[in-house]
Amino acid sequence: MSSKNFIKLLLQNNAKLGNLPDKDLAHQFIDDIFQFLFIPKTGVNQKESDLEKGFYSLQSHLATLIYDVVNDGAKSQQAVEVFFAALPDIYATLQDDAAAFVANDPAALNVSQILQTYPGFYAIAVYRISNQLRKQGIRGLPRLFAEYAHSKTGIDIHPYATIGKNFL
Repeated sequence: MSSKNFIKLLLQNNAKLGNLPDKDLAHQFIDDIFQFLFIPKTGVNQKESDLEKGFYSLQSHLATLIYDVVNDGAKSQQAVEVFFAALPDIYATLQDDAAAFVANDPAALNVSQILQTYPGFYAIAVYRISNQLRKQGIRGLPRLFAEYAHSKTGIDIHPYATIGKNFL
């Protein structure tokens, strides 16, 4: 097979795979949103305006990732709006999850320790983010997020799983 024909074959096969965003950018989004939600900058220098900038940066980042999946600017923007409207509830549920860790794990000292050091909490946080996108009909991206959490923690929670509150 000539190199030209091989390139055409690769293009045809790649087109069949569907649209997925850049894996590294997806991983960066998960790290950034987890950091934004649970690892605050401490001290006198943290400002509301810094948090707002971070929030808008996350929205833009997610819009790019979703656009790579749906190839439609309006749909990706709507999906971002729905996701970020759900984020306060996701955050509250994750706070309840962290409290469940403290209440049920004798080694857990406090919520701060859970948020910063427990791989199980990281995995459930990524699951809850992934599950929200899955509920919105975003395909591919939730699984990329889940696989990233799996690679970091050894814990694999499928985005289609149904998990209630206070999960440990």
